[in-house]
Amino acid sequence: VIEDRIEGGWRSAASRWHFHPDVLVSLNPDGQSGVAQYPGGRQLTWRVQGGQARIEDSTWHPAFGLSMANQCLHVDWIDTACSLTLQWNI
Repeated sequence: VIEDRIEGGWRSAASRWHFHPDVLVSLNPDGQSGVAQYPGGRQLTWRVQGGQARIEDSTWHPAFGLSMANQCLHVDWIDTACSLTLQWNI
């Protein structure tokens, strides 16, 4: 479990988790959970609490001058605390 908290006044907040280019990330219809599919069939399920998730196209930069397409889990906060729970499906 990864958890963040915000104190004081705030208008908006977001968290972003970037995945390796070989990982395919999907979002369930509830907008708060999904699956990250790894090469070889391994799956990582994820669930957000305190936020609304979406999958965005992004880039990964493994070396200077090198850019590779990847996916980013973007979470818009809807509460003063937001968490991401991760679980491997073996």
